[in-house]
Amino acid sequence: MMPPWSVINWDGGTPSLTGPEPDLDFDGPIDVHKARALSDFSSLLDDVWKTRALVPAATAIELSGGYDSAAVALSFARSVGHGARHLSILVPNASLSASQEKRISTVVSACRANSRILSMRDYLPSYANLARFQSLYYQSESYYAAFHKLWAGARQAGADTVISGHGGDELFPTFQGEKFETDRLRHAVGPDPSFVEGQFLNCLTKSARELAEAPLWGAAGVAPSRTSALSAMARHTPLVMQEGVWPLYPLCNVPLVRFCHALPFELRFEKALLLSYIEHSIPSTSIFRNYQKENFLDGDISGLLKEENKIRSLVRDMAVYDFDLVLPRQFRADVERFYDSKSFELLHHICSILHLEAFFRESAYA
Repeated sequence: MMPPWSVINWDGGTPSLTGPEPDLDFDGPIDVHKARALSDFSSLLDDVWKTRALVPAATAIELSGGYDSAAVALSFARSVGHGARHLSILVPNASLSASQEKRISTVVSACRANSRILSMRDYLPSYANLARFQSLYYQSESYYAAFHKLWAGARQAGADTVISGHGGDELFPTFQGEKFETDRLRHAVGPDPSFVEGQFLNCLTKSARELAEAPLWGAAGVAPSRTSALSAMARHTPLVMQEGVWPLYPLCNVPLVRFCHALPFELRFEKALLLSYIEHSIPSTSIFRNYQKENFLDGDISGLLKEENKIRSLVRDMAVYDFDLVLPRQFRADVERFYDSKSFELLHHICSILHLEAFFRESAYA
């Protein structure tokens, strides 16, 4: 449809459209379709806050430095007010954390908020001790340990609500090379989840593998090696609530999901619409463009490397062997291969076995 007061010009060649310029506050050129999408997305995100009785001073926002949490924080400040506490974790990779901290600080400044930042380096997992059963809610133990400290601190400071950016990766599933999935599901964290799943199954004994492959979840229609926004929320929610704070997921909102699902590919690819929203909210900044994405698994791999001798010793005598669940020779070989290759795929597989070991050991002492 033509905008009001527009004129079509045609001289026998390619027709053109002239009319009043859209009243938009953008530094660079933007096409009408993208502008409309950005306006509608902003309105839908604003509507989320109108349905919540939130008190800014009693709210904390998990801020990773990425697109999802930045958009949520900026929307909150715009619609609800300034003053929320921002909770942030820096990954242990020093070459990445400087960029991450700069993006976090920029968003915090734009929101005129308070900030609390922890370094994951101080909360690396201790797999050799296997003493944190609650961490099994997360595939990354370091992710749990650091965030647990933040949530506890937020509660002590008086926060009663924690807002999370969970759901952004499902709304825009083509970020940083992830494969496009029409059902908005993305592969589980890791370069090749099918390899991780295969390594895990190959390491199990015959009876344990038959149990693991039993079609208990066939009615769900979702491959077991894939995860959705809802499963991420399911892991996150009980941990946050243990600290006496209530979690909110503004991106997991039905109207937003429907809207994003209908977006053209170019607005979803590399989270283009989210990037536009951030740069519209924080003018004259390009720090969110072309940065190397941090990975919480840096904490897991650092933790395993830190305790190499203890891990090598642990795998000689594990409870999973006694229960006839894991083939000892195969798992020991996988551990040796990990320390030779530092493979992220093997990291996932080894952490899965160690989490299983923690379950049995802590159940025995319960």
